[in-house]
Amino acid sequence: MATKGTPVILKNNHDSISQSKGPIAWMARNRITPNLLMLVFLVGGFLVALRTKQEVFPEFDLDIVTVRVVYPGSSPEEVEQGIILAIEEGIRSLDGVKELTATAAEGSGRVVAELEEGTEAQRVYQDIKQEVDRIITFPLDAEEPEVSLVIRRREVLQLQLYGQTSEWVLRELAEQVRDRLLMDPLITQVDLRGARKYEVAIEIDQDTLRTYNLTLEQIAQRVRQTSVEIPGGSLETQGGDILLRVSERRDWAKEFATIPLITTADGSVLSLGDVAQIKDTFEEQDRYAAYNGKQAIGIAVYRVGDQTPIGSLMQCVPPWSRLRRTSRPVSTGSSTGTDLRYIVSVWNCCSKTPSWA
Repeated sequence: MATKGTPVILKNNHDSISQSKGPIAWMARNRITPNLLMLVFLVGGFLVALRTKQEVFPEFDLDIVTVRVVYPGSSPEEVEQGIILAIEEGIRSLDGVKELTATAAEGSGRVVAELEEGTEAQRVYQDIKQEVDRIITFPLDAEEPEVSLVIRRREVLQLQLYGQTSEWVLRELAEQVRDRLLMDPLITQVDLRGARKYEVAIEIDQDTLRTYNLTLEQIAQRVRQTSVEIPGGSLETQGGDILLRVSERRDWAKEFATIPLITTADGSVLSLGDVAQIKDTFEEQDRYAAYNGKQAIGIAVYRVGDQTPIGSLMQCVPPWSRLRRTSRPVSTGSSTGTDLRYIVSVWNCCSKTPSWA
């Protein structure tokens, strides 16, 4: 309480703000600028949120190269001695290879090479492939080595075609759906799951072979010689170069049936279809794909690069809806990928919380 005769000095709040320094004081003196900055941040944050790529786990590379060799009819010991040890000896000393893990099974062998962190995976993959191609000590009955660089892919959607119908109908319909999906520029990777590879079966009776004095080895050699597609060089002419190519590739049973086996002096020809039963079929496997208790083929859709799970899924909806209306008696089913299920569950959880959360 002030006494009589003593002047009371009242400080002006505006004067204290004008004398203060710092960003907060500057914003207090210039009230329009902070509001404009807040508006810019809100609009910019909204636009960036729309362009942000949804990820459940960060992108990373596996840095693994696998080498697989099929050796039909062999035991695990024979696979180890004839295949595994030869591969390990060839690629163990390559630059960039960190660790080797080998598995010898009945009829096949597999070597997994883990690469050093920071190495160029493509370069090491090419080095391993070249070293494996140089190995000449593989058993004669062993098939060509399969060298592959393991790539981690993100599954978005898996479609299922199933029904009480033949495998041929399911396979043809699955290929049509795959082609329709790949026609969309935003869908780049679509694979078939549970679909067996095509195979041409040639069966010849033993009595027929004796009648025409033929052996299975002679027929196999004839099939290999007449089912080729190789370049033959080029011819330089005044009008330009003419490319030469032997195009005798055969893919289906009716094409193999026309292969000539014997040509007599009077010009008559004995073809493969005259002595053998040739049919289009699928390779034999121990696995069987089913959905709801019926034979099925899966169609897996993956995303790559900057593609988002929701964006890739929306591109699959139109062709998938048309298929569900037209594919009878084949039924359809679908399931979303792991990443998309996580994102949808989080989105649903956030939408149910109060707005202040």
